[in-house]
Amino acid sequence: MPAKTSSKYSPKKKVPAKTFPCTVICRFTVKADREKDFVKVLSRDWPGLLRLGLATKDEPVVYRHVDASGGPVYFQIFHWVSEGAVGSAHTNPEVMASWGAMDPLCEERCGHAKWEFPHVQQIAMNWVGLRGLSGATGRI
Repeated sequence: MPAKTSSKYSPKKKVPAKTFPCTVICRFTVKADREKDFVKVLSRDWPGLLRLGLATKDEPVVYRHVDASGGPVYFQIFHWVSEGAVGSAHTNPEVMASWGAMDPLCEERCGHAKWEFPHVQQIAMNWVGLRGLSGATGRI
């Protein structure tokens, strides 16, 4: 009869740490006379991050705003595959070249930096006054 091996001494398989997507809201303060060029560069950014395995397949959402000076501001919301992907992007020559192309197209304006990148977490809300979406009447 074979000897029992204690699980205490059995070699354990290393289980990789679970990673979660990381959402970022990119804010770009774009120079008014460079907006067309900026949109062209931005349109190539996420596809490159996706191809490199750094961003999720969820297509980014992009918004345009006009600030108090009358200048354009763009917001891009997308998901990194993980916090580690953010670090990898900062050492990837292709990503740095893409971001470098955006730099001369943006400016500090109205108290905002050229670009800002707050990482955010979605939260679930218990909206007060709603009984459910199908039964919502718009009255509270």
